[in-house]
Amino acid sequence: MRAKPPKSRPGLGKSLIKKIANKAHARVLLVMPVFNRSQLVIETLESVRNQSRQPDEIIIIDDGSTDSTPAAIAEWLKGHAALPARLISVPNKGAAAARNFGFAQQKTKADFVTFLDSDDLWPTDFLARAIAGLQAHPGAVVATADRKFELMDSGKTQLNSTADLEQDPLWYFLRNGAGIASSSVIRAPAFAASGGFPEHIATGHDVGLFAALSYGGAWLHLKGDPVTFRVQFMKTLPSQEPHLHRRHRDWEILWAEVFSETLANRPAGVKTSGERELRICNLVFRKYVMALTLELGQGHFSSVPRCVKGIWNSWRELRRQKALTSNS
Repeated sequence: MRAKPPKSRPGLGKSLIKKIANKAHARVLLVMPVFNRSQLVIETLESVRNQSRQPDEIIIIDDGSTDSTPAAIAEWLKGHAALPARLISVPNKGAAAARNFGFAQQKTKADFVTFLDSDDLWPTDFLARAIAGLQAHPGAVVATADRKFELMDSGKTQLNSTADLEQDPLWYFLRNGAGIASSSVIRAPAFAASGGFPEHIATGHDVGLFAALSYGGAWLHLKGDPVTFRVQFMKTLPSQEPHLHRRHRDWEILWAEVFSETLANRPAGVKTSGERELRICNLVFRKYVMALTLELGQGHFSSVPRCVKGIWNSWRELRRQKALTSNS
């Protein structure tokens, strides 16, 4: 059963956004991890430079790039010395570790933090909208704009509304994934309290972070222009590093396992109605079935035991939840 759409909420007008954003200056930290994205990262940086509300500190973490990415960023920074930006190069440890390390390098304690990937693009008013929205809604922990996927190889675009996050973040993640870092602004104390991005997860670490944040307060949907996510560019730009999950042949299984781990570790108090829990269990079960179907279709029989284990465990949890619901 599909979750009911959230009730509509009046958007913030431009004049109100400006008024709220200037009411009390809040420090905004931008952390940008980058790895072998020399042909994409400069446009991403330009989208930051063009913001009507600039970040107070910009930390770019080069995660051990082996191409000209560090040189390209350094050259761009020379031409934009007024920006409060730093480039820090570290050995490659993955996006989660790079994001956490960048957050730890801030010079002055931030009120808000945002993590922009090196191939995504912000509309010019993204930060202004996000900060104004969070200041106007002090109970909100995260503010997220809609996503527009730009499929570079085909020239097509797909719009993904994030409005359902306001009603049920976990349900949204299960259906759409949790790759919303580039389109989100987070209260920095909440990010610190969450423990940051889980670094032990190979791909899908966003799920762990944003699930944890959803337990701490309300979610705010930002109406207006979406954040552009440039995807499927391996034919157009074959020299650029693919997205993280594409480096893992078994990413469908890994994502199913991440959801299983995340849901199993939920605080007891965040579990809600039996009907909702049934929907969640059913989606996890279906993710494992989908993973098994893909692995068999590609002849990857070595992954079958993991898929079967996941199907068995999620089926047992589904049966358990059905029994609980029927007895309540």
